[in-house]
Amino acid sequence: MATIDERITALEAKLEQEKAKKQKIEAMKVTALMKGNSSSDTRRKILAGSLVLKEMLTDDTFKVSFLARLNAHLKRADDRALFDLPPLAVDPIETTADTFLNVPIEQKDEAKHLGARWNAEVKKWFVPAGVDIDKFTKWLP
Repeated sequence: MATIDERITALEAKLEQEKAKKQKIEAMKVTALMKGNSSSDTRRKILAGSLVLKEMLTDDTFKVSFLARLNAHLKRADDRALFDLPPLAVDPIETTADTFLNVPIEQKDEAKHLGARWNAEVKKWFVPAGVDIDKFTKWLP
């Protein structure tokens, strides 16, 4: 027959197992909710894009206005090509590949404000390809 201390230890172990199960179930619920939100967001973008493309076919004034806005907004050559926009002239001070930076944690907001992005995989800030690197010289390796 198990002593009271042994029973308490066994029950505590069982409690930890049940807490782990609960945590896993809650994580699965959050993941499912996030996936649902992402799917809804994608669907909204498709529907809005469909309306914009339809308007571009039927309203020349809208088409000119919208293409002018896209011309100012789109930077990547492949994105611009989708709308038959000419590629932007490449400035020699812009990078053609992502450039990693050495950004101290206390300066991360400044780097982010200037256009740096965080790579979670390698846990480093970087300047995306095509962005003027002159603003980031103090963090270059």
